[in-house]
Amino acid sequence: MFDEIYYLLFFSKTIKFIESQLSGARAYLCGHDHGYAHARIDDGDTDYSNDVHQFVVGTAGAGVNIKPNYNYDGFNTPYQPVLHEHAAKYGYMLIEIDGAKATSEFKALNEKTYEFESSQVFSYFSK
Repeated sequence: MFDEIYYLLFFSKTIKFIESQLSGARAYLCGHDHGYAHARIDDGDTDYSNDVHQFVVGTAGAGVNIKPNYNYDGFNTPYQPVLHEHAAKYGYMLIEIDGAKATSEFKALNEKTYEFESSQVFSYFSK
């Protein structure tokens, strides 16, 4: 019973948050999980160009142990998180804005060479 109430409250707040982002935001950035994850929050309209992208970037230290689970059980309806990439590596995210174009790039630490290498690049244009 408690678990059901908790999940209903948590996911209802998540839905409200996602809907607030639909007013034009294209990306949501957060941290704390130890690793990197990029998900597209599919709003179900088959137009992927207007979906919000969620980035979790918590790769600075304390170990890397992110294990994203995007197999939610329906409490987030009608939105569906779709995993693009995740990495249990140290690194950082670089965001560049050039006029209407935004580009994010995750640079992961190569633990053999100790150099940061491009792991994923995502770009979009604002309307």
